[in-house]
Amino acid sequence: MQVDQEIDVKNVSEQQLAKAVGAAIGKARVQCGLTQDQVAEALEIGPEAVSRMERGVVIPSLARLVEFAELFKCPVETFFNKATGLKTTMQMPLLNY
Repeated sequence: MQVDQEIDVKNVSEQQLAKAVGAAIGKARVQCGLTQDQVAEALEIGPEAVSRMERGVVIPSLARLVEFAELFKCPVETFFNKATGLKTTMQMPLLNY
């Protein structure tokens, strides 16, 4: 996958990344017309966990990000592209596992 870098990702703190990924999750959730409660139920987690991830208090695991992506019907990279400013210039198909 080729990417065009807009910012130096190495200089992004974990807290900044958590907040940006959380904001991207929240935006995707709203675009899908879902509430935090609905997302929590679908992922079998508590609504407070969804809230904490969206606020950037905690950063979701990669496995959890895959679950969000499947629920929101978007590529996982969507959360990172918005968080880091990276833009994908070529889409690669996701492998089924």
